[in-house]
Amino acid sequence: MMLTRRQLAVDGVLLAAATAGASTALLGWSDNPVRVAGGLVLSIFTPGYALLRALFPRALKATEQYALSVPLSFALAILVGTTLDLTPVGLSSKATVALLWAVTVGLFAISYLRREKPRASPSLRLRPASQSIGLGSIALSAVLLVAASAFAATSLFAASRATPKPFTALSVDGANGVQTAGAPLTVTLDNEEGQSMQYDLQVTANGAEIERVDGVQLDAGKHYSLQLPLLPADDTAGADVIAYRSGDATPYRLVHVGPPSTS
Repeated sequence: MMLTRRQLAVDGVLLAAATAGASTALLGWSDNPVRVAGGLVLSIFTPGYALLRALFPRALKATEQYALSVPLSFALAILVGTTLDLTPVGLSSKATVALLWAVTVGLFAISYLRREKPRASPSLRLRPASQSIGLGSIALSAVLLVAASAFAATSLFAASRATPKPFTALSVDGANGVQTAGAPLTVTLDNEEGQSMQYDLQVTANGAEIERVDGVQLDAGKHYSLQLPLLPADDTAGADVIAYRSGDATPYRLVHVGPPSTS
């Protein structure tokens, strides 16, 4: 099926606007009306429009094509950005514009090639009812599939690049932090800060200091263990184990140990 004048005009205007927006962006022309208008066309409409043209060169109605072009364009922009971020080129505005424009031009080229293909002979044609079944649903499914792929790719990439938040863990090994008479507890300090740290440890009971260790130097990923002294059997308040960053008077981590239990 040959292209109609209307199709050629619409495609030509969109491609020209996208090219103008990409060119002005790559040349660094800021505060330019051509860049703003062309950039909007390139980022939120033309890529999705070209993709639908390539997928359904003759089947979709104009209203369906225009309505589905915007969400598809956003999905393609996400995929382009994610792809760039995975490459040595990296994610930048100019690289994104260039690749999005190249994808758009490529999709237009595919759509033109598909449109020019001759129709099958009448004896081999499917019935019209079979040709038009669910075209809107198919197009919508394509939009959702691309959008879901873009979301999944972005989520997986973000998860792969995420770094755990630095932290210091202070824990008590024992029966839920309750000291059993005659069985000392062990306090463990873990450095997960991603760098070497120095700590001061203090153990207090009934408001009095009963144990202190200063200048505990821990490399990243290492731990330090301290055995708590036995508390009196009649103690009812328990003890507090406090970790300070060396040179800082503010408690950094605190663990409360319950009073001794004879059970």
